[in-house]
Amino acid sequence: MEDRINFDTLDILAAAIGVICAFSLLPFPAERGTERTVVGLSVFAMVAVKRFLITTKKPNPNSNAGIRLAYLFIAFIGTVCVGLPLVAIFVDSMTEFREGGVVKVMLGFGIILLLIATFIDRRLLKLP
Repeated sequence: MEDRINFDTLDILAAAIGVICAFSLLPFPAERGTERTVVGLSVFAMVAVKRFLITTKKPNPNSNAGIRLAYLFIAFIGTVCVGLPLVAIFVDSMTEFREGGVVKVMLGFGIILLLIATFIDRRLLKLP
């Protein structure tokens, strides 16, 4: 596995924070081209800062493709569950994600999924 496609849970979280920052900066509604540019640059900047500050561990070349796919799925769903209530703070039309019970359930479920993804990443996908 090449180093440039090696990523971990913190990379996924950095990308999610980049998306949240981008949507908090954009006016609503924004043009489609503007959204693509701002979100892309924001995600790139956050992942670059994360890679500069925290190095990614070496990948395990013997890891199973099914485990990598399961890791990506779990990390993606966890990031969405954590990110949606945070984006709802900045976007006025997302009122369903501002209710207290919904926020608590989504944040709790998202944090649990991200912890599982981190465990899979550190134990099965990276070299010790």
